[in-house]
Amino acid sequence: MNSLFIHRCTIRTFTDSTANTYTGEPIKTNSDTTGVKCRFYSPSGKVIRTEAGDVVYSNPLLAVGKSATVSERCHIIGTTGFTGTYEVVKVLPRYDGTGLHHYELILEAIQ
Repeated sequence: MNSLFIHRCTIRTFTDSTANTYTGEPIKTNSDTTGVKCRFYSPSGKVIRTEAGDVVYSNPLLAVGKSATVSERCHIIGTTGFTGTYEVVKVLPRYDGTGLHHYELILEAIQ
């Protein structure tokens, strides 16, 4: 599977830290994991027409290794092989016959 990870990205995670003294809301801090091996696919999106006639746009997907630390709401920043900034909508663990193989991430482009 590692040979299929032809792209690189940065995973930006956000955590709440101390509260803002004026509003009381937590201040978000971020940390970046750079150079993550990944595979980005369906970058332009895909139009699917359902049986009912509705048009649905599928989101781009990203595959990352099982050692990657990623969760919903993280940001993915393409660095090699694809560009753009995306928010992780859903993290789907993918298994093979021996256990966890990789994660598939459903992404949404950030404007």
